[in-house]
Amino acid sequence: MMYPMYRQGLISSIFSASKLEPPKLTLKLLMTGPTEEILCLDSDTTLHICAASSSDGTTHLFDLRNGAFLLSLNYNRTSRSDNNTNNKDTDQSDSSFADAVRVISYVKILSCKKQVVSYCRQQRVLYLHSVDGGELVAWKKVDWMERMDCWTITRDGKYLIGGGKEGSLALFSVDSNRFYLQDSLKSSSKVEVTSLALAEERKTEFLLVGYANGLLKVFPFRS
Repeated sequence: MMYPMYRQGLISSIFSASKLEPPKLTLKLLMTGPTEEILCLDSDTTLHICAASSSDGTTHLFDLRNGAFLLSLNYNRTSRSDNNTNNKDTDQSDSSFADAVRVISYVKILSCKKQVVSYCRQQRVLYLHSVDGGELVAWKKVDWMERMDCWTITRDGKYLIGGGKEGSLALFSVDSNRFYLQDSLKSSSKVEVTSLALAEERKTEFLLVGYANGLLKVFPFRS
């Protein structure tokens, strides 16, 4: 559609007059600890902590107020019997897989539960670390049969939702520490779930699911 010249000129003059200045970023804190690249981050202003997961197989927790190091979560301090050697998504041998660094692909701080939730995609394990005042109180791990490639969390913090490579959706209850497979929402063609998001419209929460073939599905969600 063609617009009259005066309208184009008016629009261009509006944009040229409103010169938006970019925000000036000033370094406030410098936090060190991880020895390799940072893969995922999360922060919580209620607990005043920041979580940084690294490819060295650790997650470091820092105090957001002063940048002080609080503690390190090491996922490799488990016996070989805890490892899932039936993982078909790795080309490593069983022995080398058991010794592999457990790299965290997703980390989330749940202030309502005072927990740090971490997920190792390679070994299909979800870790839950309970922290209080910067100290580790307890921890547990939950294995899941299918690899989850993306995650989101409900607003109330009760459920983690994971999207799988085979097109499945899994709900993890933070209260019961159990996985629930949503067969009714599984893609019949087993197309990989690549992204997840939650939206709220008129007090109703909706789950948005993006697939590898370009499809986007929306489901009403009630936690």
